[in-house]
Amino acid sequence: MDNFHDPKPTKAAAKKTVNSVLGRVARAGNSILSLLSGLLAASLILYSGFVLYDNFYTHTNAGNTWELAQYRPEVVVEDGLTPLSGGASLAIPVYAFLLQQLSFVVTAAFFFIFFGHLFTVAALKVTAYIG
Repeated sequence: MDNFHDPKPTKAAAKKTVNSVLGRVARAGNSILSLLSGLLAASLILYSGFVLYDNFYTHTNAGNTWELAQYRPEVVVEDGLTPLSGGASLAIPVYAFLLQQLSFVVTAAFFFIFFGHLFTVAALKVTAYIG
């Protein structure tokens, strides 16, 4: 009877197993959230660099020089209608709206990942405290 092993786990062993599984899940979640937040931060840095470059390029080349003026099309007003009064003038507000929505989605994703990361860190600390 010395080699008899009780297959029924004790309460302490069950708690240790549950804490071990929760710890692994929390560490995996922490790794995933860290990776996602790093990718999001890198994409935001690249996008902000592009915006700065585009802003600088636009303002640098916004001057009215002869080289650019020679390519300007002639505007012909017929019947008192404003040129580009159709769908083309609506393109700029639509693009601005879409860009605004994109920035909202990126910001929401950043906060989701950030607070998810904080929650995961808190869960790791609670698991460490319990264990």
